[in-house]
Order: sequence, then structure tokens, then C-alpha cells
Amino acid sequence: MAIALPSDPLGSLILVDDGPGETRWALCDAQGALREVVLSRAHRPEAGACLAGRVRERVPGHAAVFVDLGAPPWGFLAAEDAAGGLPPLGTRVLVQVLRPAVETKGPKLTLALSWPGRFWVLTPGRPGLGMSTKIPGNRKALRAHFESFLAPGEGVIARSEIAEAGDDALQADLEALRTLAAEVARRFSATSNLGLLQEAPSPLAAWLEEPGGAQARIVVDSGGRFPFVQALVHARFPGGGPQVTVHHDPATALFEAYGVEAALEEALEPGVAVPGGGFVHFAETQAVSAVDIDAQGQAPDLVAQAAVPLIARHIRLRGLAGQIVIDFPRRRGPPDPALVTALAEALAQDPAGARVLGGDPGRPRRSGAAPSPAAPLSPAA
Repeated sequence: MAIALPSDPLGSLILVDDGPGETRWALCDAQGALREVVLSRAHRPEAGACLAGRVRERVPGHAAVFVDLGAPPWGFLAAEDAAGGLPPLGTRVLVQVLRPAVETKGPKLTLALSWPGRFWVLTPGRPGLGMSTKIPGNRKALRAHFESFLAPGEGVIARSEIAEAGDDALQADLEALRTLAAEVARRFSATSNLGLLQEAPSPLAAWLEEPGGAQARIVVDSGGRFPFVQALVHARFPGGGPQVTVHHDPATALFEAYGVEAALEEALEPGVAVPGGGFVHFAETQAVSAVDIDAQGQAPDLVAQAAVPLIARHIRLRGLAGQIVIDFPRRRGPPDPALVTALAEALAQDPAGARVLGGDPGRPRRSGAAPSPAAPLSPAA
């Protein structure tokens, strides 16, 4: 069944596919092209998740302890992440994941819980006000104003986005964070069991902050995620914001209906065709990711121009990280600096912070040097 895509060129499309034990989040542009997919699994707590644990053993040779989280592997709690010192063996603790588990290596944990919002970061264990250095204006006056929002003994960090917000939005964002923290504390006190108390923040909050996020259209499948998504949207955009609807077609799965499944299959292929002609090949090694553009007999400049947005999209979709070397088709004449500029502008939409280090289209390189024209960097996954 064909699905009508959003007509607003500025808005994005966000799909939430909730299944047993896992949730898939997909971000598409206004034309329905898939940009990013995030998979959340209940049995593998991600960074930001809150759990009830019990201190079991000291870590030999380290100022740290192992924490039983109700299922293997045990978590790792270092002294620097345990405010007030490491808890005694046998203590039941409320912890947050700093780094998720990798294979048999358990997650890295902290006792200094925090909840990031749109304008604030709530830090219950660290009283007082912290302020981003990027907030403009009279810092003394701003500090006094921001502190007026805090309850006695409360701890928060004012984020850089706070400069653009009104008092009503600041209060609403802080109240939403207080509600999250209070619910986690309630769950911890209400049971003696070990395990997950609150999932990690979904990618939805970050996606709503991207350009077009306020005009996004969000579609949730028939699972139980609708109340959560709606509550998050209302917390971010009091009185407005994106439209949240439910996918009601039982005959066609959500990701299939919007073409996401097909796009995921494409991302698993070693290459992708360039609109109008040409082909882009992707190859990953431990040291570098290589992107090669084959003009396939077409005009090199036209193929290169058409390939730029496609490459930027697939860097994000495929989760490429570290050094990425892009080899554009050779051309006659001097290098085209507009090509590197266009690549930088396209990569600027990636929240991972990819950067173009430079390039020299069309100039032969010595063996071992990076192919032309650019080597954008993405933070390591």
C-alpha cells in the first residue's frame, strides 16, 4: 500500500516500530528518504538507561566494583563515578549507564544520575547551577534568573539552547525532567528486584531538535509507544509541535509501508546508484572507510554533484565513523572548490559532527596519500 509522504519540505518523518523486546526508530526526510535508524533492545541497556543493581565484588587492581544488574554481564562502577565513594559490597544501588556493554564486557556505570532536556540537564546528585559557556549575555544576571527556577538543593546545568527560550518553556522542560527523575526513584523504592527501571533516552528527542523537527510528522505503530511519544513531544513543544499519529493498517508493517525495510536492505549493499548515472562504492576497514565514485561514462562533474547528498546521507545511514576518504571522478581543468563546500554543507546536517578536512579534486596523489578530494571525519561509534 502506498503511503502519502509529508508535503512540508522543511519537516521530517519519524517512524516508531515497537516490537517484543525491541523498538526501531527511523528518521526520514520530507520526501521519505531514510536518514537514520536506531535500534533499542530491552536486554541491552544503552547509555542513559537507569537500573537497580547490587554491588557484588571488588575489581582486582582497580578502585572499582562489579555491579549485578539482574542479568549478565555485570556492570563496572569506578570510584570516580561513585559520588561519596564506592558503596559497600551487598548494597543495592540506583545506577545509570555511561557506556553500554560490548560483547562480554559489561556496561560502565555511574551513581551521578542525570537527565538531559531541551534547555536543562537535571543532576539530582550534584546540587547547584552549572551554565554552558556558550550562553551569551550578562552571566551574573543570567545565573540569578536561572537559579530562580530551582528548588532548594536541586542541581541543573543550563544548556546553550536556553538563551532562546521563554520562561514558560524553561519551566515546562524542568518539570518534565523532574517527573522522569521522580518516577525512576519511585520504581527503585517500590521493588527489591534488580534490572531496568528506565530505558535510555530515545533518539526522538535529538531528532526533534534538528532542522525541521518542530514540523515533523511522527507515526507510531500499534504497539504501546504512543503515550510515551506523545508525552515527549508535549514536553518539548508545549501547546504545539509535531503531529503524532498511529499506523492502523494491520496488513502492512509500518517500516514496510513507508519503504524503510527496502532502504535498510540498500544500506547493506556495497554500493548505490547515483541518480542520473554513476555509482558509489562503500568499503570499510579497521583503519579507514573508503567511498569511491564511478562516473560509468557519464560527465564526471555532474555525477560528482549528484553524489554529494547521497554520500552524506549514507555516511549517517551506514554509521560510518573515523576517517572517511572520498574519491571523486577525475576531471579536466582546475579543482572545483564548490564540490568540497557542497560536501561540507551536506555533512553539516549530521549531528555526529562530521568534518571535511580538505581536498584537491582531480590532482594525482602519491601512493599512500588520501585520494581526492576530501577526508571527512565522524566521531567513533
